[in-house]
Amino acid sequence: MVIAADDVIIDGRFASALARVESALDAGKPQVYHFSAYRHDGADSKPEEICPVRALYCTDGYVITLAAAKLLLKVNYPVNSVADNFKRWRHYHGLELYQVFPATVRQDNDSFGSDLSIPKKLPCLPRQLAWLVDNIL
Repeated sequence: MVIAADDVIIDGRFASALARVESALDAGKPQVYHFSAYRHDGADSKPEEICPVRALYCTDGYVITLAAAKLLLKVNYPVNSVADNFKRWRHYHGLELYQVFPATVRQDNDSFGSDLSIPKKLPCLPRQLAWLVDNIL
């Protein structure tokens, strides 16, 4: 299943990246394949590659297997965290995370803006607590 935010730009290489993911994925395993360039300098110009990663950020475009979706439903019902807190699900429940290069999805911050600026407006302590939850727990 492909998941994309409503404020993304998908470039012309996406279809070929999706075909590579289709060849690489194991539908019986809980896997997520990420197409965004967020936190990856030069990701849109890297050679074709699919790399395992420990965490995914700015999950604006990804493929999730049915096994992964079932895992998230099992471990996050009733809801206790955002579904795309993939680092937590990898660490505690074995979700497999992959980054797809070159990046073929990016947020359209010019037209839609980005909610990434919202945490900067929070007072320091809540911002630090949010960081701890996302990066440590």
